[in-house]
Amino acid sequence: MALKDNLFSLVKSLAQGEKAFFVKSIPSNKNAELADYLILFYAIDKMEEYDEDKLKLKLKKYAFVKHLPVVKNYLFNLILKQLKTYHHESSVKNEVMELLQDAEILMKKALYRESYKVLTKAEKIAEKYEFFTFSQDIYDRLLRLNYDLLAEKETNDYSLKIYEKQKMVFVKIAEIAELKFLRNTINDILYSNENEAVKLQRKLELLKHRLLDADYKFKSYRAGVYYYHLRGRIFLQFNDDEKRKEAYDAALAFVAHLESDKDLLQTNLINYAMALNNLIYIYHQLQFNQYEESLEIINKLAGIKTEDQYLQYRIREKVIVNMLAYYLFTKKHKAGVVYIEQIEKEFLENELLYNSSFFLSAVDSMAMIYFLVGEYSKSLKWLNIVLNYKGSSRPDILYFGKILNLMIHYELGNYDHLEYLFKPTETFLKKNNSFESYHKTMLNFFKKIIHLTNKAEIKAGFRELSQSLAVIEKTDAEKILFLLFNFREWADRKASDV
Repeated sequence: MALKDNLFSLVKSLAQGEKAFFVKSIPSNKNAELADYLILFYAIDKMEEYDEDKLKLKLKKYAFVKHLPVVKNYLFNLILKQLKTYHHESSVKNEVMELLQDAEILMKKALYRESYKVLTKAEKIAEKYEFFTFSQDIYDRLLRLNYDLLAEKETNDYSLKIYEKQKMVFVKIAEIAELKFLRNTINDILYSNENEAVKLQRKLELLKHRLLDADYKFKSYRAGVYYYHLRGRIFLQFNDDEKRKEAYDAALAFVAHLESDKDLLQTNLINYAMALNNLIYIYHQLQFNQYEESLEIINKLAGIKTEDQYLQYRIREKVIVNMLAYYLFTKKHKAGVVYIEQIEKEFLENELLYNSSFFLSAVDSMAMIYFLVGEYSKSLKWLNIVLNYKGSSRPDILYFGKILNLMIHYELGNYDHLEYLFKPTETFLKKNNSFESYHKTMLNFFKKIIHLTNKAEIKAGFRELSQSLAVIEKTDAEKILFLLFNFREWADRKASDV
């Protein structure tokens, strides 16, 4: 897909507050050159789609249009500069940093009591938002001031109180560091080349760690974020019902923990979006069939309010993927088509803003939905995006797409093309070690069917395919896929239609 103009993309990404801040920062009545940049800004902001020829025509009376590329580049950097100022002013963390700078200046001026007041204000903010490293810095500064402000007995008593606070902060920092170590350990297990038996043993050993105990009482909100995420992630790796139920309980607790503090929730919205997404995923993975409950969580995810453009797209991609999964799981395929038609223009225009894994997952689901309603040409349109995607981060989707491609061309009656596609598809899957399970079964079926013309033999071929798929459908590895897109049901339908 064609890249948008960089300046146009940046201007269109601005929230109302950001736009207002930028416009106010340009003194158009005092500087003619800056006024030109403001004119260009307004002209681009009013465009629905970027067209440089139309832009030049619209601005032809302004001299700067002769040097449009240079002016555009300057405006791009000017907007970025003002955005830094805007977000700097709105950041809680930056507020603490500024207070620390103010306190340092006041102390150098020997204004100790004034510096103390500023530091205690910073201390309250740092404690509230769990900026532990800032807290340590603040405590050190308070101890330095202590000797300039208090009498000997008071100094000693006050110092002891500060030392106690410091000790507790060190404990909290150490706890988070250890939880981060456990996170890296589970990553090492999941991505190692060890056999499954060794991986299983390492996971079981990891669960014995005191910080992952079900009754462990973590010491900070941030530690709770790591704790619940880790427990849910580890338990989800097991196949037995008891441990997967633990994964579900951890996912529920993760969401509840994040929602327990409204102020800290606002600084953890990316984790909140992840926690809601994980809960939806676990609903599906555990096959609770609670799809309406998962829809409620999707709506909660969609309802997260933020002016952070990055976070908006992280939320949007998760909403799209989960909504499409909802339509597939519930077999509400026609409603899924309506949803796709509502989002497809915006979705494709913003491809580069979405995480590639989520983008491919959404496109894959769209291809499935159109196939399942019998709109094979539209299904192929979406599937081709998957098949032609550069640097795919989802080999599982690509391998599925190779099989769906054969199915689509069969339904379209492109039998000559199907025969042409077969050998490269087989070679590709074998080369990538995916010639197993439904891949092999479907390829063996197409290898036979493309040479059959007798209706009775074709029917028999589909019935045989259905029997083979019925076994695969029950395996743990393919259960979820068959709930989304049931190959066996397709084989049964074709056996009765032929």
